[in-house]
Amino acid sequence: MLDLSLVKKHLNIESEFTDDDFYICNLIEVAEEAVKNAVMPDSPDDLLDEDGDYLPNVRHAILLLIGTWYANRESVAYGIPNKVPHGFDFLIQQIKTYHF
Repeated sequence: MLDLSLVKKHLNIESEFTDDDFYICNLIEVAEEAVKNAVMPDSPDDLLDEDGDYLPNVRHAILLLIGTWYANRESVAYGIPNKVPHGFDFLIQQIKTYHF
């Protein structure tokens, strides 16, 4: 599981602000599972480096999902949303293509 302090840094949340910690921990769990399901590795260990940490592109894909879900807490968007180039889909495609 990604460290809460790393995720809070990614979200630009001060460490002292703890009101959303439970929600963020839930987002971490769901995002990790979503990336595993999107990549469908032969083994979950395929997403880890030799130290047992997520590979950098896997970690960043998880962080991107968490950031998206934290900022957009509903399933609808107002205005004209635009995908960020080289975002989540780009990272997942690389993981699928080059690591499995």
